[in-house]
Amino acid sequence: MFLTGLKAVLIAAASAWAAPRAQIEPAEIALGDIDEGLSFERYIELTNVGDGILVLEDVNTSCGCTAAAVDGAVELGPGESQQIKVTFNSKNMDGEIKKRVTVITSDPEQKSMIVYVTGNVHRAVRTVPKYVHLSRVRASDGVEKTVEIQADTELGMEVRSVRILGGVTRDEPTEIFDFTVGEKRTENERDIVDVHLRLKESAKPQKFSETLVAETNLEEPHDEMRVQVRGEILGRITFTPAFAVLRMVEPGERTTRDVTFSATEGTIRVLKAEVTQSPVEVEVIPQDTGQQVILRLSYVGREGDSGVKQLRVETDDPDQPLFEIPVRYQTQPTGDAQGAGS
Repeated sequence: MFLTGLKAVLIAAASAWAAPRAQIEPAEIALGDIDEGLSFERYIELTNVGDGILVLEDVNTSCGCTAAAVDGAVELGPGESQQIKVTFNSKNMDGEIKKRVTVITSDPEQKSMIVYVTGNVHRAVRTVPKYVHLSRVRASDGVEKTVEIQADTELGMEVRSVRILGGVTRDEPTEIFDFTVGEKRTENERDIVDVHLRLKESAKPQKFSETLVAETNLEEPHDEMRVQVRGEILGRITFTPAFAVLRMVEPGERTTRDVTFSATEGTIRVLKAEVTQSPVEVEVIPQDTGQQVILRLSYVGREGDSGVKQLRVETDDPDQPLFEIPVRYQTQPTGDAQGAGS
């Protein structure tokens, strides 16, 4: 009787101690040197090397170019295995890649495991850099950038024409950049043509998005290489903050926030300032020097009222006549409103 009871206790204890343990092979999917545009399919194997039931809870990847899928059981008994299919698409890739596949299980000691997909993608035709970003520059700074059009020498690339398009729909010649095209040269078994961009000193203050277009003798999709050129040209007038957030208030409570406009040279005059279609009021406060104007935003909380609107500011500067700044205002929900929404 005693021995039978002891045996039952030991069996129960052993069951309580039983636990799954996950093991994955391989720890890395090494693709080696691959050509851009190709897709690959590989498998990793998940095995339960423990003595409890292992549940495969989730599989996710670090980017859209990599996917993982399971076709079969997600509960594995001791000693059982399951394959996980991993696919990778190298389209638009260039250089070394290291993508992550994360496998999440019920293993109490190791909840998640990572398998890396690695390789070196060779792109036969490319631009260096892929895009150009000029962050908050001044036209007077003499900003210059170089874009390289590159192709494997065996392709015999010739650049037939280069243009930079701008305007609202990017179909007009740029008014922001001058550019020159260099002679073709060969380095490391690649033909390279340099396009040198220079920001015009006459460029007006603005945010811009231009497109450099290089036409080549290559077949599609490399017959027309495109590089986005984006950024912001600063004028003599600057402002802060870029996004005005008014403190959340109770209904009937008042809050204020200042937006400061400054001129790096000369003076500034605000002709008109308003937060359109909103209860936010604006007071224009010129400073003694004339080089600065403070716009004091004020808002009195109204029940159920909040939003993001635009502060429109008109100035006397012919190059920067209009500014638009997002403004957020918000009222604390009342107890009744919170209860109704819960």
